[in-house]
Amino acid sequence: MTLSLRMGEVGLIVVFEDDGLARESYGRYALDVGGRKLHPIQFDEVYARVSYQMSLVESGLKYLTSKTDGDHTSCRTTVFGRSLPTKAWSQRELSDVLRVHLAGWTDAQGHSIKWYEPPDKVQTWMTNTAGELLLKPLEEWEGAST
Repeated sequence: MTLSLRMGEVGLIVVFEDDGLARESYGRYALDVGGRKLHPIQFDEVYARVSYQMSLVESGLKYLTSKTDGDHTSCRTTVFGRSLPTKAWSQRELSDVLRVHLAGWTDAQGHSIKWYEPPDKVQTWMTNTAGELLLKPLEEWEGAST
């Protein structure tokens, strides 16, 4: 139910039929970033988190479309179940999803990453230990890994 596309400096994450769930949770990153650039690993991390969140949805929205005939034909679609029931969030499961999505970055650099530390710490490239969004020029990110 998710799709990401990154071409050069433009990235797009699409979530189908989430009833605003991703916007309410990860939309803050879009607001906090405020037009500044994310490092590609950060974009991939946001996508991994959104994908994990959508995997927790137990059942999707249901639609009923009806058509009326008369002088003018019209169709009406009604959406049922406006709140999506979800399974419980697990930091352990999230760390597994992040490891899969980000392995291309971390393995290429030869880093040994501790993806999960009980009870609830998960490796992230989005925020520092104080919870502040990490926004640095690409040169600073690249300089840190050499």
